[in-house]
Amino acid sequence: MENLLDIQKLYLVKMRKSKSISFFDIAKDELYKRELFNVLIKGIDQKYHKEFLDILEYVVSKSDSFNIEELRTELYVGEDNIDDLILPSVRRVFGKVYTQPPPMFLSGTDEGLRLKMFQLSFDIDEFIDYFIDMIKTSKSVLSEFKYLDKTTQTLELIVDNYIAKLVKDVLETQDIKQDIAMLTRNKKIKGLIND
Repeated sequence: MENLLDIQKLYLVKMRKSKSISFFDIAKDELYKRELFNVLIKGIDQKYHKEFLDILEYVVSKSDSFNIEELRTELYVGEDNIDDLILPSVRRVFGKVYTQPPPMFLSGTDEGLRLKMFQLSFDIDEFIDYFIDMIKTSKSVLSEFKYLDKTTQTLELIVDNYIAKLVKDVLETQDIKQDIAMLTRNKKIKGLIND
């Protein structure tokens, strides 16, 4: 899985640099956006394609949310701009929620309720806010690691920490059925508001 994400990242960066398209301009180039989404969707289970494409469209449409100084530059000198890695980070978090969820939620001991709650807990707006806040606070945290791709490692840590937060929330629930009902209701309301 990691190798596929590394290949996707390299392809996206190369494709973007060859066309000089930043994350903030993707919505203006439909052909580029379609090619980009086709690369990102590789490895996502077919049953999640529509939901993943909807999330990618949504994130691209919210590019103004990412238009802050910390995201328009390099996280570490000489490495990729952060905006080159926003969509691969969304791909990574989506994969960890739907394609490769934590194994502890895959056992059949609770009729899949914990997995359902884990997946319902994922909220792209919450992730975007979390991502932006973490970029601001984690700038240069790995600067002493001279031989790593520090930007990629930082973004992986940000995604993994978000996933760990979702796991913790699921494991700490007192009434899983009630929480699932509440999350389901909230997603429906949010869907109606966003339509």
